[in-house]
Amino acid sequence: MSIKTVISHSTTNIGKDELKTLNKLATSAGVKNINYLNAAIHYFKKTGINPFEPELSPKDEIIKLQKRNEEILKFIRVFEKEKLSPLLERLIMLERRIGTSIQDMPLKSELSREFHLVREELKRTAESSQSLMIKYKEPLEKVSQVLNQFNFEQKKAQNMIKCLFEALKNKGIGNFKDIDIKNFNDAVNKVRSI
Repeated sequence: MSIKTVISHSTTNIGKDELKTLNKLATSAGVKNINYLNAAIHYFKKTGINPFEPELSPKDEIIKLQKRNEEILKFIRVFEKEKLSPLLERLIMLERRIGTSIQDMPLKSELSREFHLVREELKRTAESSQSLMIKYKEPLEKVSQVLNQFNFEQKKAQNMIKCLFEALKNKGIGNFKDIDIKNFNDAVNKVRSI
């Protein structure tokens, strides 16, 4: 990098050995000494390198980088062994299970055929149920009528027994013992509960 515009100059004292080094560096870069110094100052400012701090050895920095890379690689290996490998194994097992499950699943045509068979069976069952209902409708209605008549007759009998008991009691016919009255009431209650 060369800085070509220099607004003003100042005088700076440097040692003779440093001046020789500056001349060699500026000549090899193809610039004047002042331009080389200005570029060096700009470089130190931009990179934040302090020339008074101990020099950094590229070899030491490479060793540090290698150690850091080894740490990262160790972490990756441990992470792969403890996390990624088990996860990958589980994914493979799941993929196999899903593949097996999909292979075992019936095809759409098979499902359609089964659905058709079930629908036909339901249709036959419904027709059979309707024919049974038609066949047994009249006998069931007769049984229902008989049961209704029986309930009606039972209620009539209960009312007659109750009225007879009240009539006998009110007329004073016979002296009913308490036990007879209790037995009669029990019998009436049994007839009611039927």
